[in-house]
Formats: sequence, C-alpha cells, structure tokens
Amino acid sequence: MKRLLVITSASAALGVAVWMGAQAFKDRETLDISQISSPAGPASPTAPILSPGVAGLISRDTIPLRDRLSFLSTIGTKLPDSDRKAILDWIGNTPPPGLSPDDWFTLANDVLQALRNQQPATPIYTDRLLALWHDRDLDPTLRDYALQQLREWVADGDTRSMHEERPEKLALIREAFLHAATPGHADCDPQSTTTGTALLALDEWTGSAAPAAVRVEPTKLDEILLSHIRDEAAHRGVRATALQIAARRKMNAALPLARELSQDASQEAILRLAAISLLGTMGTEEDRKLLQTLGGSSQLDPLILGAVASALRQGESSRQ
Repeated sequence: MKRLLVITSASAALGVAVWMGAQAFKDRETLDISQISSPAGPASPTAPILSPGVAGLISRDTIPLRDRLSFLSTIGTKLPDSDRKAILDWIGNTPPPGLSPDDWFTLANDVLQALRNQQPATPIYTDRLLALWHDRDLDPTLRDYALQQLREWVADGDTRSMHEERPEKLALIREAFLHAATPGHADCDPQSTTTGTALLALDEWTGSAAPAAVRVEPTKLDEILLSHIRDEAAHRGVRATALQIAARRKMNAALPLARELSQDASQEAILRLAAISLLGTMGTEEDRKLLQTLGGSSQLDPLILGAVASALRQGESSRQ
C-alpha cells in the first residue's frame, strides 16, 4: 500500500502534487521549485525548475526522514545538471525542516552517494565535496562524510560507479587527504574521525592499482603512521587505526611501539588490542614469548586475554 505523505504548509495541495509527481518520475514531469512553500515564504521566482523527486527531497516544507528518503529513491542516475547543482548547494549545516541532526547526517550521506552514482559523472562534484571538507564551520560528521565520499569517488572497486578521472582534480583530492592525515598541519585534527578516514584512503593509494595522480609514496605514509602511533595526545581511535594499517603494511618500525603499548596497563583497551594484534601479525619469536607472558597474567582484562590468545594463534598460523 502506498504511503500518503502529508505536508504541513500553506500549499498542501501543491505538496501532494510533488509527491504524486515523484511517483510518476519515469515520465520526467517537472515541478517549479519556486511553488513549494516554506515557513519563510515562497522561493524566488527565478529558482530553477527541478524534477519532482529533487523538488520533494530539498523542499523547505517540514518533511520527515522516511519521506525525504522516498523522494531520494526516485531520482535515478541521470539527473540534469540543474538538479545536481541544487542538491549539492543544499548540503550544509542546517538540517531541513522535519529532520534532527542525526537524521540530516543520514540523509546527507545518502544524497552524496546518489550524486556520486550519476551518469555521466558530475563535474562539480569534486569541487563541492572539497569545499565541504575545507569548511571548518561545517559539522565534523558532515566533513567526515565528504572525505569518505571523496575516497570512494577516486576508486571504490566498482566498475559500475562513476569516478573522478581528471588528473588535476585527483591531485587536489590527494593533497586534501595528505593534509588531513599529516600531524601538525592545520587540516589535521588528531581528535577527529576524519584523520582515520584520511589514513585509510592513503593506505589504499600507496598501491599500484591507485590512479597515478593520487598515488602516495609508501615511505611518506609510514612516517605519518608512526607519528600518530607515538602521539599520546591523539585520539585512541586514530592511534588504533594507525596501528591496524601498520600491521597490514608489515611495518617493522612499528614493532617497538606495539610492544610498549601492549604491556602498558594504563593504555586504553582499544590501543592495547591493536598493538597485540600487530604483534600477532608480524611479531618475532621474542614477541611470541612476550604475548605468552602477557597471557599468563591472572590480572589481565578478559578482553585483552582473548586478544592475546587470538594473536598467538595468528602467529602460529603465519609461521606454518
């Protein structure tokens, strides 16, 4: 049964028309967005004419998340440029009427994903996402989503998806991620999830499969990772992410730090777990003995004991 959408506004009839138009999106009917009401009054008469799904999605009427998501589901993958620009311009700090901040974050990420899948690729997508990332007044969650989408925009392993292919734009993306990950840079916040997002992307871009314009020298990333692991002022999640990447990269230079962290009872559990896992992945015979000693402690947290046992099994498996 189709759900009836009720729009509370002075132009309720037009709101219902938007909904009906969205359901008939395959006919590419259009609606003048200037006719959609809002608490602040009608939009400018010069506003562009948008497709029904887009008009409903970015409406200034009070519409709950489930119904905005319903509008989003109708937009397809071949939006005209005017629709794409209107949606990108709409992303910002202020949640649309009817949405909580958490609802807005959910919707904004889904919207950015939908725009990334448009065909042909959206030329202004890169610049708009970079602008969102560089806007330090923007909510940190939205800034992190912008970085995540940029990472996927470069390459996500899906040949069906659209990706940025212009070398000059890829170079800008690479620069943004390096700045976001490099300790001491103004764009690097060691207390934010954005740093972990940047580190994960840079790890991918050290490989030969990465586009040449974003490729990162492995030694450069190794230096960045070690800096974060050493930084006691950095967020535990950032340091743990750096340890996990170091383990995947088999970074011998991270072993002394992992040994120290694994035995330090004052450290947060997430850090000790990541350090123990690294020792299990690439540790020496001495590290195996260290883990055995650690696992023999009756005072150890059960979570840490489980990680030690797993690391020892992993070490045995790698030696076979």
